[in-house]
Amino acid sequence: MALTGTLQDVPLDELASLLQQQRRNGTLEISLPDGEVRILFRDGMICQVDDTRRPRGLLIGELLIEGQLITRLELANALDEQRSSAKPLGAILVAMGVLQIADLAKRLDLQFRESLFPLYGMTKGHFEFDPSISVPRILAPPPIPVEDVTMEAVRRIDELPEIESILPSPPPPFMRVADRSELPREGPLAGRLSEREYQVFTALAQGGTIEQLVGQTCLSSFDVKKALATLVKAGFVCPVQTGGTPSGSLPGVTTVPAGLLQRRRRTTRILFQVAFTLLLAITLVAIAQLIALRGSHPTEGSPLSFDTPFSAMRLFQTENHILRLEHAIELYRAEQGRYPANLTALIDDGLIEPVDLLYPSCDQDYYYRPSGEGYLLLPPKQ
Repeated sequence: MALTGTLQDVPLDELASLLQQQRRNGTLEISLPDGEVRILFRDGMICQVDDTRRPRGLLIGELLIEGQLITRLELANALDEQRSSAKPLGAILVAMGVLQIADLAKRLDLQFRESLFPLYGMTKGHFEFDPSISVPRILAPPPIPVEDVTMEAVRRIDELPEIESILPSPPPPFMRVADRSELPREGPLAGRLSEREYQVFTALAQGGTIEQLVGQTCLSSFDVKKALATLVKAGFVCPVQTGGTPSGSLPGVTTVPAGLLQRRRRTTRILFQVAFTLLLAITLVAIAQLIALRGSHPTEGSPLSFDTPFSAMRLFQTENHILRLEHAIELYRAEQGRYPANLTALIDDGLIEPVDLLYPSCDQDYYYRPSGEGYLLLPPKQ
């Protein structure tokens, strides 16, 4: 009996796991509202993906051009020959002597993976498994176990929201910050950078888009975005916007002012000043209420007492004080890549003043303890 159904009933990850468990050979054909996808399985592993919706940037010729492995003219000549011979484009370029097999294999593997992982987000479509079609291309990339694909897809889905919260949407070109010519190889920051960040930073010598960086580094678009997010947070890379062409920028673009973290520092200081002004105003109002209450001589058991205005004032002070400290802690993490070991580090980094560490009503230090990917910040025991 043929294996057919809909992705609404059987998600792709469950379907692929079933085919792997049965070590099936064949082609999974998926009909979508906007195109068709064919996934080839050999011994239950995924070894080829053909997608009629594949964007231009993922065509093998475009990947080779972005990687500066062939020229536009060489691609045009190879396409002319392909129309008459029906041979694979990569094989034609290799036969022409303009492309090495190893470089072609890397781009085919990149195309394969870039076409595969987004499929795990599909929720609508009809599928049918055909066991009679199971012959991959001659230069097909190495097959991938289904569990590896599933784990990678889950990782991307989990990390993508944080990455997209840092990078502008839609992603513009990016370039190095003017005074950042190289990444450190030693020190705390170097320990948080992977080879991925170094590859992307090197490729940004003349600036570039995400598509260009994918072609040049042979990293997936997800890994390029993740590296850019890390570099933007560290202050080594910044996005650019359309406009004029200032010195040292990409043609046709103007750099967004560098020093993103410096602006965040200024914003935090302004928030501190505004909060202080509000606290001062609340204090003056509370004093005025206390004077009025003393003048009216409230009777015993009255809902009005001398502590009433001060209770409200202390609550407001505490909430705003904690909010200010949380802003400083998050800013420290953005700059250093980790939460501070103690609140004194915020003073050393110039984010707060010593007086900001004291709880408003008792002049004792807040209780602070970093914990894994978060932290605990509480008022002192009184």
